[in-house]
Amino acid sequence: MVIPFHLDLPCNANARPERVLAIGGENDPVYARPIGPQLQAIAGTECSVSPCVGDRAWIEVLDAETLYGAGHGVDGDPAWMKNLTWGLQANIEWLLQR
Repeated sequence: MVIPFHLDLPCNANARPERVLAIGGENDPVYARPIGPQLQAIAGTECSVSPCVGDRAWIEVLDAETLYGAGHGVDGDPAWMKNLTWGLQANIEWLLQR
């Protein structure tokens, strides 16, 4: 089971699929801050820095990387279409490599 992009539901943390790419903004109002440990828990990874890339990966998007600020729906930000570590192309490449 592959879950790309950011995860919106807390129950996803309990599903523990084989592959997860969790993406969240540094000021995501849904998760407690700092967001890094929250994304690490969702993805089930051991590393503590962003980006943490592997079959269970997570990326913390910084405000400075977005046009509207890094909140919960960073995939709706115009910067999503640019070739950034957390953007659309990076998500596609992650999916194709696995």
